[in-house]
Amino acid sequence: MRNSVLERLLMPVICLALAGIVRPEPSDQVPDTAADIVSKNIQAAGGAEALARVRGISFAAGPAGYTGSADGRMKVRYVLEEPAAYEVLTVSGSSVRRNSLNRTTELSGIERGRWILMARLVGGLFTLKNFSAGLSYEGLKSLGPERHHVLSTQVEGLRVAFSVDASDFLLKRVVLSGVDSGGDRFEESTEFGSAEAVEGILLPTALYVSQVGVGGTYSPGPRPLTGFRINPDLPPDWFRDLTVSAGRASASPGRLEGNVLLGLFDEEDLFVRVFTNWTEEDVRAAGFKNGDVLVLESGGAAFETKLFILENQVNDPTVYSPGKSIFTHTPTRYPVFYAQFNTLSPKERFDELRAKIKLLAPIRAQKKD
Repeated sequence: MRNSVLERLLMPVICLALAGIVRPEPSDQVPDTAADIVSKNIQAAGGAEALARVRGISFAAGPAGYTGSADGRMKVRYVLEEPAAYEVLTVSGSSVRRNSLNRTTELSGIERGRWILMARLVGGLFTLKNFSAGLSYEGLKSLGPERHHVLSTQVEGLRVAFSVDASDFLLKRVVLSGVDSGGDRFEESTEFGSAEAVEGILLPTALYVSQVGVGGTYSPGPRPLTGFRINPDLPPDWFRDLTVSAGRASASPGRLEGNVLLGLFDEEDLFVRVFTNWTEEDVRAAGFKNGDVLVLESGGAAFETKLFILENQVNDPTVYSPGKSIFTHTPTRYPVFYAQFNTLSPKERFDELRAKIKLLAPIRAQKKD
């Protein structure tokens, strides 16, 4: 009798619980929180103890050599061929400084925020280690077949959203967004390639960067990450030194003088790129315009090339014909101008140019009369 009365009393509660109206206490159903995910993310990358042993890290991403420290400092050194560093950028606290071909500037706005974000990512070994304070958990979201935990925070007034894979808890995507100085919306997404272990720490093998509104030749594209070193030996002033070693460029009406930063020669396709230390500022100071035919000279070699200040402005397909050359640049990849032959024929001409173009050798350009 007692049992049947008790059952009648409990039955409404049981039914309400099954219907979802009466829910278990929080101690019985703990949802994922930002702190939980940060902890799992650090554990997935190698564990807190392993990460704590890392004072610094270095690696390469194309022409950029990165060095990051656990305290948030970072240095990026751009070199097409050693020792000709044409650009150096340093991050220290809230300061971001860049020396690009002997022009030093203090960065501000979105560009400054981008680099501070990257410094914290690199110093934290591409985990959420350096973002645990102030993270908000936005829930579990589907990205195609994958499910990601999404967390957000603010970095230098910009919104940052992190996507952590729900299956392995590695960081897979970072989206930076904000408004630029002109009032336009800015959004950049960085996705991380598959991870590989380096001294017991899982690190991404590539970065895939895309920016809303930027495509074609202006798109940064994938950046394989290579040559990881943990706790590299560094000079005491490494994170303060902004020295570049790309020679000096000068411009006068109708003439440019500078140095070769790289001669790239692909014998199979007879493909050639000769990188210079000239920027768009130099080219415009010389008075050169789209469509001008220039004569470039270096090491006793001379050749004609047609100028297009931006590669996506090319409107003459003949510049890609065998034996023809284009002189241009793509700012999202390189700030410097290069002469390019898609096919430098005949082979004897290719060999002659390769023998004469040397690293840091003087190079001159003038408009053809």
